Amino acid sequence: KRILRRKNDYAYLENGADLVGIQLIPASPVMFFEKMLAEIHLFKIRLYEEWRGGKNIYMCFGPARSFSKRLYTTLRYPDDYPTDAYSYLFAKREGYTFVPISNPPAIFKVPSTFTDYMRQSSRFSSGNVKLASIFDAKLLHTELAISPFIFFRALLIELIAHPVYLICF
Repeated sequence: KRILRRKNDYAYLENGADLVGIQLIPASPVMFFEKMLAEIHLFKIRLYEEWRGGKNIYMCFGPARSFSKRLYTTLRYPDDYPTDAYSYLFAKREGYTFVPISNPPAIFKVPSTFTDYMRQSSRFSSGNVKLASIFDAKLLHTELAISPFIFFRALLIELIAHPVYLICF
C-alpha cells in the first residue's frame, strides 16, 4: 500500500485509488443541540456506509480527502462550487476511482447554533444546484439518490435507537 502522510494527519491511498474520502466523526458534543446534530451525523454515516458499501458522494467529505497525483494534476475547481462534491463527480465522470476509509477518522465540531447549522445546510443545497450546471443530470441523480429501502430501514433503526434526537431533528 502507498501511504500519504502529512503533518498531524494520515490519509491512506489504497492501491489504485485516485480519491480517498476519510470518515468524519463529531467531536464530543456539549449542548443538546450539538448532541442531536452529532447523532444525526452518525446516523447519516451509517446510512452512507451501507449504500454502495460507502463508495458514494456522501462519503467524500470536504476537509478529509486525499488525491492521487494522477487525479490532482487534472482536477481544476471552478470558483464558488462545493469542492468535495465536485472532486467526487469529476473523478466519477473521468473514470477515476474513489475509496472511502473509516480508520483513522477525522474529528470535526458540529454547529452549536441553529443559525450555523442552517448556513451549512444552505451551502449544501445551493451547491447541488451549481453542480447541475456542470455535470450531467443522470450522473447527479445516480450519485445523489439513495435507495429508498436502505434509507427507510436505516431511519427505522435510528428511530428505535435514538428517538428523541431523530424526532427533534
